[in-house]
This record gives sequence, C-alpha cells and structure tokens, in this order.
Amino acid sequence: MTRRLLRYSLCLALLSCTAPEIKFARQAEAYGLVQSTLQGPRFQHRVYRNAQVQTQNEILHIYLGGDGSPWIQHRWIASNPTPRNSFILQLMQQDTRAALFLGRPCYHGLMENPLCRNTLWTDARYGEEVIQAMANAITQLTQQYAAQKIVLIGFSGGGTLAVLLSEHVSKLHGLITIAANLDTTAWTKHHGYSPLFASLNPMQRPRILPTIWQLHLAGAKDSNIPRQHIQAFVDKQPNAELLVFNDYTHRCCWVDIWPNILQSIPD
Repeated sequence: MTRRLLRYSLCLALLSCTAPEIKFARQAEAYGLVQSTLQGPRFQHRVYRNAQVQTQNEILHIYLGGDGSPWIQHRWIASNPTPRNSFILQLMQQDTRAALFLGRPCYHGLMENPLCRNTLWTDARYGEEVIQAMANAITQLTQQYAAQKIVLIGFSGGGTLAVLLSEHVSKLHGLITIAANLDTTAWTKHHGYSPLFASLNPMQRPRILPTIWQLHLAGAKDSNIPRQHIQAFVDKQPNAELLVFNDYTHRCCWVDIWPNILQSIPD
C-alpha cells in the first residue's frame, strides 16, 4: 500500500469513528450556527441558533430533528441515538427568520445523565417524559428570547414530536411536519416493528386548535412513512393542509423547496 493510499485509509477510518454529535456540531458550525446547552428540570438539551435570533423575537422557528439512530440494523439498541447526518440543519440554514434547533434528551453527547436510558430513544421516544422535557425546554427558550410566536418544524420523528408538543406550547402560532410519523400504530404495523407502547400516538390525541396553522408535507415515494398515514391525520384536523410531492422520498428533495415552504408561513 502506498503512503498516499495509507493516509487516505487512515482519514476514512478516523472520520467513520468520529462521534455523531461531533459531526453534527461541525456541520452546524459550518452553517454559522451557534451552539449552547439548555438545562431543564431533568435533562439537558443541545441548542443551535442562527444569526437572526435576537434578545427579542416576534416569531421564532424551532426545528426538531428525526429519531436519529435508535437501532442498529433494526436488531440492536444503539448506545448513541444522535443522528448520523444533519439533514434538519440543511433546512434550518436556509431560514432567514430567527430559528433554532432543539435537541432531544440524551442526544448530542448529553448521555451522562443517570436518567438517560435507552427506552427514551426506542419504545418511549414519543412518551410523556420526552414530551414534557421538550415542552419545558421550549418554554425556557420562548422566555429567553422573548418570542411572541412559535412555529414548530419537525422532520420525520421530529414531526411526531411537533404535533404532540402542540398541546403544551402556549404561544404556538403554527407547525410544519416533513415526512412525519403521525400514526405510530399504523406505522409499526406497516413495517412489522414492535409497537411503541410507551409512546403517545398523534393520531389518537385531541385535534389541534383551529387557530393554529398547520402544514404537512409528504412524499409519494416515501417508503418509510406512507402518505396515507399522514393524510388520515390531516383529515381529522380542523385547519390543516397536506402537500404531497409525487417524486419525493423520505429525504429527497425537501431542501430544494424549503425556501418556498418558509414563505408560506403566515405572519
């Protein structure tokens, strides 16, 4: 093996061994986002904010990422569920309004808390404990940045959380979900997964208030979240719109249309 090839192999090995929270943080820094850590009553949360966030904000967009990697090959529980990619940051870095990313309990290198246990990213990933922790964090951020209106934006499992959190956010103005799991019972049956008994199911929660603007995005070629599951949820809501994109999958190609989606958010 030549020296050049050896150096290249070593670089690949080091990159593959880099902790996912470090990769995520590096990407956030490359996008010009500022990192902080929020201390909640029981858990810490990693937060990234863009340059538009001021001490006082008329409207604040809060981004919620997907489930990350709770399982390895759908067989073994992962010791670190932090996302292996920064897809949610690719959306957020296009946002020209005040925006921040809010991490889940025990994600992004914050697993030293003795309250962290793997049920929080597997069976109970959408459970009461996670929802309460996220709701407390949003309340703190709303107060910290004097936000008058909150818009929750969630991708995949982050969209699940956005809907469940809508019951707890007092200044909620609107929410957007992207390829979100809005019927966890139908989803686990569809894939043959174990039921999420310790989680809440958005499909079984009370309808969101009609004063809250809702937009739900689905890909017709999404093999992870069937669009009919999202459609069934939207059909129950008094003020919700579903946009289906025929050629889109679970991840492609939301980044391309994101600026237009952001422009649709009402003042």
